Amino acid sequence: MRERLEALLTTRVEDDGRTVHGWISEAPEGPKLKNLVRVVDRLRCLRPIGLLDDHRKVIHANRYGIIAREAKIIHARELIRFSIERRLATLVAFVIERQAALTDLAIEMFDRMLGSAYRRAETSRKARLLGQAEALAQVARQHLILGRALVEARRNCSDLSQAVEGSLGWDRLASNLEAAAEALVADEGDGLEELIGRHALLLRAAAVLFDAFGLRSFKPHDPILTAVDMLRAIYRRERGKLPDRVPTAFLKRSWRKRVRAGTNGFDARAYEVAVLVHLRDRLRAGDIWVEGSRAYRTFDDYLLPRPTFTLMRAEGRLGLAAPDDFAAWRAERPRCSISS
Repeated sequence: MRERLEALLTTRVEDDGRTVHGWISEAPEGPKLKNLVRVVDRLRCLRPIGLLDDHRKVIHANRYGIIAREAKIIHARELIRFSIERRLATLVAFVIERQAALTDLAIEMFDRMLGSAYRRAETSRKARLLGQAEALAQVARQHLILGRALVEARRNCSDLSQAVEGSLGWDRLASNLEAAAEALVADEGDGLEELIGRHALLLRAAAVLFDAFGLRSFKPHDPILTAVDMLRAIYRRERGKLPDRVPTAFLKRSWRKRVRAGTNGFDARAYEVAVLVHLRDRLRAGDIWVEGSRAYRTFDDYLLPRPTFTLMRAEGRLGLAAPDDFAAWRAERPRCSISS
């Protein structure tokens, strides 16, 4: 491990010129696919060192915090001048903190890329609706002429068929009906079609994400993680296509309806995009967490360790606004009398 830590300061990145330490420190942050790939490359450079997040707990939290802040701002050329013990301690903190920061950055990039796809899909949908509105306005003008001709023909007891032929014509009427039908089909105001149209870019990002990170859920046998595992196997070419039966219990009604609208009752593209959309929502909700992340982690990690809580409770250092004992809390409550 020591050799790998020292190599961060001495090894230089090909076609870059910077040390590996400097290269890792200056990770790109824009929500783009190429930046997501670069962030994951940096993580894969750090993981073989073998330092997990729990290693920071071997020393006092305050002391570790000081070392971690120092590791965040000191350059490689300055670290080389440190004593061996201080240099290694700083590099250990650097590796631990950068792994967590890069993991959070990658998940945030995925979140923002999906958000950007949503916004662009909504923009495309609005442009499409504007184009349809112009076409429908022309249809409405022509049907106004037709309607007036029909009313006039009925008033004069004339042939309605002749009124259609003389005002609009049956061929134009048929084409107008087709245009109106196309404008109304499959448009519920949700923009799903436009989002599914960005399928290729989203799946490339998902392939990078699923290959680099493990996901966990509070629910045993969570169906969305089963879906993620199936997609991961496909992206790694361990499986050619989705199986005949896939989990859909986690899908919202609008997405379930859209997935079933495909050929033979299933649209694979819509399903894959739906998995990503619902995964993003679950990550934001906090009931799915990412291994190695600080921002997307299990709720238990935010709690005090039980031994620490027990000690603080015994010493009266919890700082609660109410007693931590039910009997004491009940004794403080005013007794209410019930009058008949």
